[in-house]
Amino acid sequence: MDIKVLFGKRLKQYRKAAGFSQDELAEKLEVSGKHLSGLECGKNFISAELLTKISSILATPPAAFFCAEGEQLLSGDFFSKLNNIIEENLQNAQRQIMDSILKDG
Repeated sequence: MDIKVLFGKRLKQYRKAAGFSQDELAEKLEVSGKHLSGLECGKNFISAELLTKISSILATPPAAFFCAEGEQLLSGDFFSKLNNIIEENLQNAQRQIMDSILKDG
């Protein structure tokens, strides 16, 4: 399955489980409803910054959005390690963006 489609299906699942409409979640994320719809349909792909926001708002580890439905990871420890790797990469990406902004400023 295409990673964008997989992410979109999981995002929609977690959004609905949290009781948010697309418009409500889009408002909390400070994105357009059209952008969120594109993410859920697999037309757009998530940025590191937006993944961090979504993860926080939906109280769901970032790695969970990339697991196929019904797929079970090897153990809670594996899931925790995977989540840590994703979080570290998100933080590195944010630092690089900030460094770039400061250099250009």
